[in-house]
Amino acid sequence: MSQKYDILADDILSALGGKDNISFFTHCTTRLRVSLKDKGMIDEETIKGIEGVIGCRWTGDQLQIIIGQHVPEVYDTICDKAGLEKQAKVDESLDEELIDTPKKKNKFNFYFIIEIIAYALQPSLFLMIGAGMVKVILLLLTFVGLSTDNPTYQLLFNAADAVYYFLPIIVGYGVAKKIGSEPAIGMVVGMFLVAPVFIDNVNNGVAMNFLGISVYPKAYSSTFLPAILCTVPTCYLYDFLKKRVPAVIKNLVAPLVTFLVMIPLSYVVLAPLASIVGDYLATGVMWLYNLTGFVGVAMFCGILPFLITTGIHFCFSAYWVPEITTPGGELFYLISNCIFNINVGVACAVIGLKTKIVEQKSVAISAGISSAVAGISEPALFGVVMENKRALAALVIGNIAGGAVAGLLRVAAHMWPASWGMFMLPSFIDPVTGQGFINALIAVAVGIVVTAVATFILYKDDAKV
Repeated sequence: MSQKYDILADDILSALGGKDNISFFTHCTTRLRVSLKDKGMIDEETIKGIEGVIGCRWTGDQLQIIIGQHVPEVYDTICDKAGLEKQAKVDESLDEELIDTPKKKNKFNFYFIIEIIAYALQPSLFLMIGAGMVKVILLLLTFVGLSTDNPTYQLLFNAADAVYYFLPIIVGYGVAKKIGSEPAIGMVVGMFLVAPVFIDNVNNGVAMNFLGISVYPKAYSSTFLPAILCTVPTCYLYDFLKKRVPAVIKNLVAPLVTFLVMIPLSYVVLAPLASIVGDYLATGVMWLYNLTGFVGVAMFCGILPFLITTGIHFCFSAYWVPEITTPGGELFYLISNCIFNINVGVACAVIGLKTKIVEQKSVAISAGISSAVAGISEPALFGVVMENKRALAALVIGNIAGGAVAGLLRVAAHMWPASWGMFMLPSFIDPVTGQGFINALIAVAVGIVVTAVATFILYKDDAKV
């Protein structure tokens, strides 16, 4: 056990009401995540005042204490001192009410729905990023003479593209893990939706039905919502049957009954419903974009910090994930996120240079770098910017400026982002024309300059929210 964080660990344990008040304890890249037995025993202001703590906030019923990049060492010290069981690290970008807390496992509420959407891709996110980067490299090679007809190009491109084509399988896996069910069941649901004969029938206009009920002619490859809506009831039905069917036959009966019920229900009702909702969502966003133009992008970029504080931003996955595969790309959400994450980093950098509070300098600069480069914005947003109303105002101004330029230049995302920070920029290159990168760079640059100037002018150490 490291003695470096002894005092910090003791202070946090005391502020949480002691080890006996902790029901579950884990961490992510920058935050401690705590489920408490009695929330009335803790005081957020006391925790925020602990030296070494950047900030804290509630996500659902879970308290998240922002520490920074050395959170693993702090976590280990607390666990060692309190005799707590050490848990696996969870993903930084996922504001998750942990499934290890039994009372929340099957609790349907607004946060649970957001978490399912958020978690759908998290376990396989690195695969999506890897496939996206393969496409970026291939695109760059075409600029130096590599033909798209080259066998090597086609082999690599088709392999990377398969990750997106079989997206429902990845989504099913993630949703099943979030629910706490067998991941293979979720994967099988995704397989239903991209079964080769089914896809061929849809593409060739071959009518299908189940007991005379028409099957909606939609190919679900590269889709997001249908897999979610089909996987959730499938997993719950399968788990229900496994608990109640006699052990000697449950391995036969549970999957058989689950498939007999959920295959027709998925094809006839759930997948079509989700597809229609997704289509209307995409249509609605594009209608708003066409109606408001650059103003809509600017306003969305401006309010994005507040959407992130509630977790509502995860809901937009249902829109942008399939939209990046369309010919025109995605014009709204991803560029806003890119501008936001970089601007948060810029605001923190200016705060770090301007503040007279010694402790704030290193915290602001390190958190800002994490946001701008890696796209991990939570420590910078919650621990630095949102703690100062003038800094928050400067961030909103910079976001609006960058978003307005992005809207005017019709910056569109065409590939899965390699990160949510500066390495996201290649995602805005059109794979057909090779254009788009410069426009994205201009929009981001405008956001950086306006955010830096606004933060420098507005920020004051004593301007607390």
